[in-house]
Amino acid sequence: MIARKSEGFAVRKIGFERFLALSAVQQPLLYGLVCVALALFTGWLGGVLFKR
Repeated sequence: MIARKSEGFAVRKIGFERFLALSAVQQPLLYGLVCVALALFTGWLGGVLFKR
């Protein structure tokens, strides 16, 4: 290796991904509660759909 150069880059978020990122920063408690509720709901739904 003769030389090393590091170039930075920017990541822009748009649409729903931007909404989620802003929600996590601006309303962290609400965002966390919604994530927990969504995890519980999808776990319950998976149990109902794949019942033996």
